[in-house]
Amino acid sequence: MNELYQRIIDTPLPAFRANIRDRARKEWSKEVRKLLKSIGLGFVSVTTPSYSMASSIDIRFHQDEGFREGSAHEAQHVQIDRSERGSNIWHGYGYYCPYCQQQWQAHQRLEKIILAAFPDLDDRSDSQSDYFDSCLSIQ
Repeated sequence: MNELYQRIIDTPLPAFRANIRDRARKEWSKEVRKLLKSIGLGFVSVTTPSYSMASSIDIRFHQDEGFREGSAHEAQHVQIDRSERGSNIWHGYGYYCPYCQQQWQAHQRLEKIILAAFPDLDDRSDSQSDYFDSCLSIQ
């Protein structure tokens, strides 16, 4: 299994830090970046997209070489694709693969970590401004 994914999964939830929703998105990025560095997850990339309709910050944790499982992971997908495509085990989303399961668990945990510290980033109470899916784009 991937040790960087496991570090994310094993990280305890932080205490509340601040409400930052009313600040600029660049401030969201700075605060989230500081949080992740302080809890030992400084390898996670936090950026602010600059395209015109951007409404979230981008968080990437699997672009680094440390996250790549390489040919062993791909070979496992090929083997499962061939043997289980027609069975009930095939889901088409990678849930059958232990590497993909771990990645998904890390994705979910990272979101929980960030929202524990900054819960207002998940506040959907204002119907006029909260029509976007989320303030976080975790990839």
